[in-house]
Amino acid sequence: MSFETKYLIRWGIPGWVFIFWVALNFFIQDHNLSIDRIDFDQLSKVIGILISLGVVGVVIGYVFHQLYFLIFWIIAKDIYKTVDMVKNYPKPINWGENQTNDYFHLEYIWHKQLLKINDEARVYITDRYRYLLSTVHGHGTMLISQGVSSAVTMLPGYINYGLHVWIHFEVIILYAVQMFIAYVFYKSFNYYSKNLRNFQGFILNDLSNNKIPEIKK
Repeated sequence: MSFETKYLIRWGIPGWVFIFWVALNFFIQDHNLSIDRIDFDQLSKVIGILISLGVVGVVIGYVFHQLYFLIFWIIAKDIYKTVDMVKNYPKPINWGENQTNDYFHLEYIWHKQLLKINDEARVYITDRYRYLLSTVHGHGTMLISQGVSSAVTMLPGYINYGLHVWIHFEVIILYAVQMFIAYVFYKSFNYYSKNLRNFQGFILNDLSNNKIPEIKK
């Protein structure tokens, strides 16, 4: 897969999902698309519009990707659970004063240890780490997309119907599906984040303390 295609998909899917939910919510609440009355001519027009918004979806997805990094990696990134798994971790003098600098140090130690092992082991470890990291990023961006789209679609419902929004069955179904999908991505994001943290922590601990010398150069 080329660089352009890979990032087109990575950024496009969250943006396209957001556009889909917003468009679907608009037509449901406008009563042009309801459970018991579907205008297929209107539906075909909606599909055409969604296709034409493909490029816009990539831009929106890129913004969600950056928002995800800001929230989960710059502001709320917790590296200390990984470091706590490493016995005799070489902490610098200013350790704990700035989490960003501590993360950069962890990355340095991680790569330094990887350079000490043979090529075959390093390729396997880096490929596994890259897969977990890419999965975390993908699920995290989708979590942001689902969260924002849920908020954006719920707001018009309360504006149009107030508290009576809950008597509109199709609107309730829409909200329920969105929240369920957001929950799924939240659970999967947490799962793969813990998987990534533990994988890096266990490997780094073993490499730092010579517990797997057979893969050393």
